[in-house]
Amino acid sequence: MAEALRGVTKRGERKFADGEVIFREEDLCDAAYALIDGNVELTKKGPTGPVILAILRPGEMFGEMGIIDGSARSATARAIGDVILRTIPAPEFLRTLHEEPDAALSVVGYLIERLRGANDLLVHGGQPRDSERLETHGGRAVAQLRPPGLFERLLTLSREPRRQTIQIRIAALFGDTDGSRGKRLLAAFSGISGVKVRALREVISPEASADILQQSAQTMIVGRRLLSEQNADLLVWGEFDESSAVYSLRFLSRQPEDEDRIAWFGNMLRLKLPDDFSTILDIVPAATAVASVLPLNEGKAMTLRLAQPSALEVVMALPAEAISDLTRAERASVHACLGNVAAAAVPRTGSEALRVAVDHYKAALDGLNRKDSPFDWAIVQRNRAMALHQLGERESQTDALDGAVDGYRAALQIFSREAFPRLWAGMQNRLGMALNRLDQKSGDVELVKHALSAFQAALHVYTRAETPLRWAEVMNNIGQSLQMLGGEARSAEALERAVESCRAAIEVRTREQIPLLWAASQNSLGSGLFLLGKLTRDVGHLEASAAAFRAAGEVYAAHGAGRMVSVTARNLAHAERLIDSFAPRGVPKLWWEDVGPPAA
Repeated sequence: MAEALRGVTKRGERKFADGEVIFREEDLCDAAYALIDGNVELTKKGPTGPVILAILRPGEMFGEMGIIDGSARSATARAIGDVILRTIPAPEFLRTLHEEPDAALSVVGYLIERLRGANDLLVHGGQPRDSERLETHGGRAVAQLRPPGLFERLLTLSREPRRQTIQIRIAALFGDTDGSRGKRLLAAFSGISGVKVRALREVISPEASADILQQSAQTMIVGRRLLSEQNADLLVWGEFDESSAVYSLRFLSRQPEDEDRIAWFGNMLRLKLPDDFSTILDIVPAATAVASVLPLNEGKAMTLRLAQPSALEVVMALPAEAISDLTRAERASVHACLGNVAAAAVPRTGSEALRVAVDHYKAALDGLNRKDSPFDWAIVQRNRAMALHQLGERESQTDALDGAVDGYRAALQIFSREAFPRLWAGMQNRLGMALNRLDQKSGDVELVKHALSAFQAALHVYTRAETPLRWAEVMNNIGQSLQMLGGEARSAEALERAVESCRAAIEVRTREQIPLLWAASQNSLGSGLFLLGKLTRDVGHLEASAAAFRAAGEVYAAHGAGRMVSVTARNLAHAERLIDSFAPRGVPKLWWEDVGPPAA
């Protein structure tokens, strides 16, 4: 159908960044869209959160139904990755249907196909149509990405999706003398669409005399060398303990983990499963592997964006009794990994995934002991804190933010600056951000002071020379903290330091290279100058504030960041009103009116 309407307009192409909303459910339907490049996710409000209806591929059209029947948008459309669309205004769309019978027949056929997809949703209980589906193999649920059908292929544009296969390698398990446990584990990964799994002969076995940090460093070097040789994305390695009949698995991504990643594995988090684990638990190592992969390029990222929500759905459908029969340590490890599966799916599924992650992390902590498993315990504390922090930010939940602060502080007791400098600094930065948000809700100056202390600690690791973007982020956060402190304590000195911090961040966050972060720091700078000008009644500070807000608003508008456009517009209006209020009142004196009469 998109092919039939390609000639509708030679203009109207629009670009959307990953996660941007194209239109929302119940919006006015004023145009249809042909998907030229990238993928689009369609979701509809459900009783427990958004429900994924479809993942659209290049060549598909959407947004046309409301034009035909005059209704509002029936779903929300969001970009997955960078997306290019051709906009077809409603009048042109209707005129094309009237003047070109072939196009009209194509649209009718596509709507029939769409109706069949809706029937499938009703019959199969809300599973995504066509592009993304959950199927059952051997009595277990497995994430599947169905290839496009004939009708879809006929309608697609010439460009094919750029999805690339995720390559997973499973090292031979230490202690698996006859190789049978490795074969059992390999079977657990079968049937995952978009993923190719192969067994390796190599055994990853760190020195028994080394401590856990040395072992992790050793296996990272060996594991990433293997991954590079294999041109693979993820290594699953571990051991089988004959005495306890337990698998102990770890997951190492070829791409190093970012310290700000919500679902952190660190080559240390273990998944423990009994020798006789049931086939229904096959999804646990498979979904954990999908959650631990860090994509090397956009093609692999696209595959993960499609696979992670499916993995989460399967995990959410996992019967509780499948886990309850495990030992305490095994249950804790499974819950920790399932928490990471849910957390990894957050960008595609939102707050519902965060709540699932928090629940699994809490269940994991119930079975973990800081003394016996300090690093597993600390990883779960840290990951739970990250999930609670995001949940608290999204839904303004004070309890969640309090829990995040407690979790960061707990994890920092194990992850020291000396052994884990980047992870430690990242948690200090996040701790400060959570304390800032709590202060905004309570007005407790002590919280701001603790936040500033955390940010200052992060700067012991993040330097402008070695980690400029992280350093600039912390400087921006310091500027925001000092604004709150200066505003609450009516301290011009604190506000002046806030302005200095924001200007330092802007020196690194340039408009040309990272425009949205530059705009964020400009907005922070504008706020600091506004508070300083209001306190000192200095119109110069207020005018500089207005200029900063204008500059930020221009960039936000150019990049389609609608919410921030509104925020900066409100800030600018406040600054302009205050400038007007400080202007001189009454009739101004002319220059000669102060001059006395000439001398006699």
